[in-house]
Amino acid sequence: MGRSLGDRNRMYVLITAARNEEHFIERAIVSVARQSLLPARWVIVDNGSTDRTREVVARNARRYSFLRLISLAPSGSGFAQKVCAIEAGYEELRALPFDFVGVLDADITLEPTYYERLLAFFRSEPRLGIAGGVILEADKGVFRPRYGNSPDYVAGAIQMFRRACYEAIGGYLPLPHAHEDTVASEMARMHGWEVRSFPELQAWHHRRSSTGQGRLLAARFHQGEADYAVGYHPLFELVKFVRRLGESPLLAGSTVRLSGYLWAAARHRRRPVDGRFVSHLRNRQMARLYAFLRRKAQYA
Repeated sequence: MGRSLGDRNRMYVLITAARNEEHFIERAIVSVARQSLLPARWVIVDNGSTDRTREVVARNARRYSFLRLISLAPSGSGFAQKVCAIEAGYEELRALPFDFVGVLDADITLEPTYYERLLAFFRSEPRLGIAGGVILEADKGVFRPRYGNSPDYVAGAIQMFRRACYEAIGGYLPLPHAHEDTVASEMARMHGWEVRSFPELQAWHHRRSSTGQGRLLAARFHQGEADYAVGYHPLFELVKFVRRLGESPLLAGSTVRLSGYLWAAARHRRRPVDGRFVSHLRNRQMARLYAFLRRKAQYA
């Protein structure tokens, strides 16, 4: 028996971790409010903003019944704090009868049928644990698909989890330099779930990736550290370095990212993930690399 419209509206909830997002978050709120299928609840967790973020969210919470604001005491910035905010949001939602939980960054807007169509994919694929659309970012005034979009990867800014999957993996792992979304995806696969992005579902990212927390080159260096921390295979990292040489900032960005990886490796930085996870990740990366090389050989 199909679910009524009321039941369908209770099917998904959203969590947003926000810190100093006054310039973006109202557009995100309007974007969700215009969805053809509204969330049962959307918790925006303010993590110590010093701008008008709380004021903007509180004003909209009075207007939209599905929206709630949680304010946390200032506890620093960074990706680990973002994960802590998401955990606080999930605890607020845990008792509700929902089937899917989505993470939505405060600088994202979506097409009006985004969630309705995304949930249709979940309903048609019972083993789909994490899904989402693709990210578009502005390039010379025109929104284009972001470098790194992939059919088997969903950006952390828009990851939607089947609840059973989210609870099986224990949510996100707090990491100092990102990749919490990568770890979540691979842990989902280790538990037998599938992870997919759908290019027909588009999400507009209004702030360029990796610039929200500091200068771009510093962000690239930290990304290299993060690659090492979660166990990226050295050969995979080297190939990525070559492929991303053309990414802005030209040459420097890719070089600095590889430097971050090598710097962390030289210091034998302790990894926050176990050996089983590293082995799983590297096996997948090598499989992707071999598949890529086979395709290149076929068209050579």
